[in-house]
Amino acid sequence: MERQRTFVWITALLLFPPAAGMIVGMSRAIKALSPPPQVISGAPSAWVAFTADVTITKPNTASVIGRFFRGSDGSRRLETGPRIDDIQVIYILNTAEAQQYVFSSKAGWTVTAVPTLSAGRVLPSTFLPQRPDIVEYPYRLAIKLGESGSLTALAGFRAYQTNGPDGTMRLTVPELNLFDVVINSGNGRSERYSNVSLTVPDPTLFRPPPGVAILRRPPPTSIVR
Repeated sequence: MERQRTFVWITALLLFPPAAGMIVGMSRAIKALSPPPQVISGAPSAWVAFTADVTITKPNTASVIGRFFRGSDGSRRLETGPRIDDIQVIYILNTAEAQQYVFSSKAGWTVTAVPTLSAGRVLPSTFLPQRPDIVEYPYRLAIKLGESGSLTALAGFRAYQTNGPDGTMRLTVPELNLFDVVINSGNGRSERYSNVSLTVPDPTLFRPPPGVAILRRPPPTSIVR
């Protein structure tokens, strides 16, 4: 039992940072209303729906794997666990409702309003800021479904590389609305997406299953950072 509790705790720790990363992506979308001087070419003005596998690793802990889904309205779902058939934690951001849903195998479902989002009116970002720490990545990313997964390929997604002051390296794909497909944090944590399929997920994935109990929580002081 103690081992199970420990695993759930570790899984939650591994999940919520990418969830926060997805919220940062939503913050980019909001800031897109006031674009900076430089516009990155190849970033669509409409949401690109896709699904992908995700692997999250952290030093001295077991890897967590899962699936990521993004709808054509920018809604997203991240589900992770020790195996793809043993999902322990689910994070959903439903842009049509401006609400986030979180599930853990220990606590069940909760829902929180996201007051910083305008329901049904969330636009993707089409730019990256003009900074010396953001450069065009010299290789292509072969991470589509059926490709090799290489990050140094000759063909695949074009990307931009960001090297943060804290040692974090990100690879951001314009074709996926500037989505971070690789995040290598300075603390050794790694988040990587692969087997990307440009398909529209089932819209029911962006809400909890029908009939489940959902605990409503008050919104925090700040969600979008």
